[in-house]
Amino acid sequence: MSSFDAEKDASSKNEETYVSTGPAADHDSSAHHDGPVIYDPKKEKLATRLGVNIESFKRAPGTTAGLQSQGGAADPLRAHENPMLQQKMKPRHLNMIAVGGAIGTGLFIGSGGALSRGGPAGVLIAWSIIGVMLINVTQAIGELAIVYPVSGGFYTLVCRFLDPSFGMALGWNYFLQWFVTMPLEITAAGITVQYWEGAARVNIAVWITVFWLLFILVNVFGTLGYAEEEFWASLFKLAVVIVFIIIGVVLNCGGGDG
Repeated sequence: MSSFDAEKDASSKNEETYVSTGPAADHDSSAHHDGPVIYDPKKEKLATRLGVNIESFKRAPGTTAGLQSQGGAADPLRAHENPMLQQKMKPRHLNMIAVGGAIGTGLFIGSGGALSRGGPAGVLIAWSIIGVMLINVTQAIGELAIVYPVSGGFYTLVCRFLDPSFGMALGWNYFLQWFVTMPLEITAAGITVQYWEGAARVNIAVWITVFWLLFILVNVFGTLGYAEEEFWASLFKLAVVIVFIIIGVVLNCGGGDG
């Protein structure tokens, strides 16, 4: 029997106490309980789960629903049978984030220039080569995440198998990547909006400011708000791709003016 099973059997003998992140939880956490203290996200208020009240900004217990609170964060370099994660996102959120994450400015904006310079054959060959490479990388990362489940980002795997210095470098490089990518995405959104004549008469700095404020607003609403935004944004991306395909077929068949 593993230490995790032994701890779970020992804790099941006592009465469990469920807590949330509210003021009552702060009072209860300081009181004496005979059984283990269990954090249940479902007991949070709707406003807390949506991230729109003061309580939502408090630090939640570092444990998954149904697992005993350990009083601290888990070692990110040590594998756990059930890592301590909040698990506030639903499967539909994760599935749509995975699908929508593959659809970005490269498809809607960057592919146009590549298609005009390299032609359809060149784009297809390049897409196939990069696609095979990415499949191998994602399969390897998926296998590592399953065999060595750790609480933390993917850079913790680099710390585990190479060296903490490599993990730190990878983490900072990933941060710098998105530190540059976010302004790029906002600028691309402003350029796309200027396709319409009415929007083109407005300075692009105005559109950049609008999209930047939208980014901030989404992050204020916490994990669940981010998940819902990504879900509907991914659905919108898929709808746009389908519309592009239909328009392309119509134009290739001779439709449209001229």
